[in-house]
Amino acid sequence: MLCLPLTPDTTRLIGPGQLALMRRSAILINVGRGGLVAEPALVAALAGGQRGDVGLDVFEAEPLPASSPLWQFPNALLTPHVAGLGGLGEDRIIASVQLALDGVVQRRAMQTAAQVAGHAPKVP
Repeated sequence: MLCLPLTPDTTRLIGPGQLALMRRSAILINVGRGGLVAEPALVAALAGGQRGDVGLDVFEAEPLPASSPLWQFPNALLTPHVAGLGGLGEDRIIASVQLALDGVVQRRAMQTAAQVAGHAPKVP
């Protein structure tokens, strides 16, 4: 989970090299600043099947344009930079992350059941 300020040292902290080093089963969550993740590299990793689930509350351009390719990925949970609103920021972040993780766990359990039944390919 990324929850960092955007500085010269953290800009595009997560790029193609870092994404390639992550396990596909790792969940990338960014609730810090949009510029922490190189979105073109993330899109390429998602499109190539090299990236599993992602949760993004912040983007390089906000609001996230309707033309962004990030919208096309069913394994990308996108929220409009609202994780910390209302004075309950930490509670909302925890609740959002828990919901996202519950969905991932449920989806993986469903995939596993389908795999056992022989109806789905094995996902690394």
